Amino acid sequence: MLRSALRFAAGAAAGILLWLYVTPTYHVVLVAAAEPLMRADPRLRHAEVLPSHRRITARGGTERPELPAVLIPADQLTYNVILFLGLFATNPAPFRDRGVRRLAIALAILFATHALAVVAAIEATYATGTGPWGDRNYAPMEQDFWVALEYGYRLAGMFGIAFGCWWMTRQSAAVSSQEAI
Repeated sequence: MLRSALRFAAGAAAGILLWLYVTPTYHVVLVAAAEPLMRADPRLRHAEVLPSHRRITARGGTERPELPAVLIPADQLTYNVILFLGLFATNPAPFRDRGVRRLAIALAILFATHALAVVAAIEATYATGTGPWGDRNYAPMEQDFWVALEYGYRLAGMFGIAFGCWWMTRQSAAVSSQEAI
């Protein structure tokens, strides 16, 4: 038990260092992945999305100057990597056999959910945080949807995703799912 706690602490410490020092660069990649997803909404098709250290700014571009600027604290959407790496470190032999492959898959899943979270946060902020512009461009049900999606991710989803990714990386979970096939 103590060994697992120490491994968790070491993994979480590595996650904190990774999150602190890599976040600004990570947000550049995250914006590149989130921006095409955001283009699916015609209201935000011409928005410029720019990473800025630990934040992401979305604003109207030259084609849509009336689009207000919004600021998203993106580091608040990605810190579940700390929990995941702490949990991953408790796995027996995490960097042997297929552990590295499982880690890469889990990190890819985290990345995909981070990109979706950025889109949801931008949509929720435009829907409810831009005053009259949001009221004109989003129906009340749309506003409720985007806010519920963002809060659902922030309150429970990001932690559930970290635990789900960790469960997927556990050797016993991988073995039992292969036996089921």
